[in-house]
Parts: sequence; C-alpha cells; structure tokens
Amino acid sequence: MFSSNTQAENEQLSILKRHFPNCFDKQGAFLPEKMAEALQSSDIKTEKESYSLNWLGKSYAKILKDRQPETLLAEDIEHNQKPENQNSENILIQGDNLEVLKHLKHAYKNQIKMIYIDPPYN
Repeated sequence: MFSSNTQAENEQLSILKRHFPNCFDKQGAFLPEKMAEALQSSDIKTEKESYSLNWLGKSYAKILKDRQPETLLAEDIEHNQKPENQNSENILIQGDNLEVLKHLKHAYKNQIKMIYIDPPYN
C-alpha cells in the first residue's frame, strides 16, 4: 500500500523530527514557518562584525576613564635641570598610566604626537 515515495517522505520527516522537534506540533504536523525561523536564526551576519579588543574589566575601565584625575602633576626640577634635558621639548610624566592619560586628555588635546606607555595600560 505504501509506495517507495511515501516511505522516503516518512524517512525524511523522521529525520526532521529528530533534528528540529520544535518544527512540529503536538499531533506531528510539520510547521514550515517554524522551520523558516530556525533557518533564519542561524544566518551569520558578517556585515556587523569587526575587530575589537576585549579583556576582563573593560567595562569598569570605561567608567574609570571618565572620572576626574585624583592626582596632581608636579615638575621634577632635578630632572629638568640636567643639561641634556634643559632644551628638550619632551615631557616625562611618571605615574599611574590611567591617571596620567586623564591629565593629558584635555591639557594637550590635538598636540601630542606620541605617547609611550611602559608597561601598556591594562
């Protein structure tokens, strides 16, 4: 009574039921709209991908960067009076990386060519 075509369809339905049980109702009827949803949800959106740096504490670091610095910059007179440093246009700032960057953010906006941080922040 069953044709080979019906048997193949039943086999395919059983495979679908095994792999996509949510695409069938309680009576076992196939729900094509659920299958379409399942297939669409697995689409990979490559146009929204980009490179990024991620690390533990990144969100907290974003909060800290917007706070006012809690330190004051003070001139190192001894360092500046050395003959090799007297005519230098460079500035040496020693301190916590984040605090120093907060000071530089506004005071030297659009004037800094390079900042060398050792070791790198965070």
